[in-house]
Amino acid sequence: MDANPAVQTLCNVIRPEDKFLNYAICGVKDAQDTIKLWLSGKEELSSLDINSINDHGASAEKYIEVPLIGINDLLKRINDNIDLVSIDIEGMDYEVISSWDFSIKRPKILVIELVDDNIVEFMSEHNYIWYATNCGNSFFVDGEIYN
Repeated sequence: MDANPAVQTLCNVIRPEDKFLNYAICGVKDAQDTIKLWLSGKEELSSLDINSINDHGASAEKYIEVPLIGINDLLKRINDNIDLVSIDIEGMDYEVISSWDFSIKRPKILVIELVDDNIVEFMSEHNYIWYATNCGNSFFVDGEIYN
């Protein structure tokens, strides 16, 4: 899943068996909404938060309107179990993870960019073990399978 529809072509080539979803994810929001996705010259710095792009020394060149879905609305639409989730939402990671309803879907492993004390504390409260950090990505393992 990616908010930037331009990523779909690459995903279809690299992972043709996967289903691509074009949504921006937020904490709690009505799925009918749209939001501005700011695009920079560096695709990896595109963000819903224009300040996040500026903070990384890039500039937002334009924006596109993309569909917006709340994390729990998305989780309710997924029929399969989820083993691994990687959250990289340029400055909005805590908003999404702190809204996650683990009674809907409980991944075995969550990879979350830019861990701060709020994310670590939230994950610990939900019985996830902070296992490792690599290049700014922190790996949290469900405490039930960790043991």
